[in-house]
Amino acid sequence: MRIIFFISFCLIKIGVLSQSSTYNFTNYSTAQGLPDNNIQSVTQDTRSFLWIGTKEGLSRFDGK
Repeated sequence: MRIIFFISFCLIKIGVLSQSSTYNFTNYSTAQGLPDNNIQSVTQDTRSFLWIGTKEGLSRFDGK
């Protein structure tokens, strides 16, 4: 009986911990320097820069 209780407890804890993850994100728009609010494409180069393509132009993002 103790083994069943222990296994049940562990499974419940794993479920609770996996659901409590939070994700932080930041929205960028023309107010922060993007040429347009509609992003058409995103790619990352070998130096880890993100290149963001919009209909109004191209932006390079360095993570800061």
